[in-house]
Amino acid sequence: ATSALDSEVEAAIQDTLYQVMEGKTVIEASNRLDGEAPHEGHASNAEYVKAVLGGPTAKAFNLNFGKLLEGAAQAPNRPDNIWVGDEAARAAVEQLTHDAGMQPRHAGPLDRANTQEAFAALFVAIVNDADAGLLYYRFAPPEAI
Repeated sequence: ATSALDSEVEAAIQDTLYQVMEGKTVIEASNRLDGEAPHEGHASNAEYVKAVLGGPTAKAFNLNFGKLLEGAAQAPNRPDNIWVGDEAARAAVEQLTHDAGMQPRHAGPLDRANTQEAFAALFVAIVNDADAGLLYYRFAPPEAI
């Protein structure tokens, strides 16, 4: 988000953010679509955030298109939001997901964030292949589809 800034300004912004956010619940939603590696020594961006800030951390919303979030509540069936993370982050993630008009789908602990980050590239490929524009996704029993 700060890639257009010079390195000194970016470092100052990051230091301030770290001070404000330290120990708080963080929902990390970035993607590594171009194959870039997470920060050295960490399996995922989300685990890096957890190491730096120390608070409850979740990986969520990275498999949803930002342009579609505003309309999720009006969808005929609630789209899903896959998330992984610390149990202590559950209430925040699930409340935010419900507030966005989506259904939270917990996929396990934070150590699965690398898999979720890697899946984003697959998801984008599926969307591109469908050639239908941006898509929601939903997991549902057969009778609900």
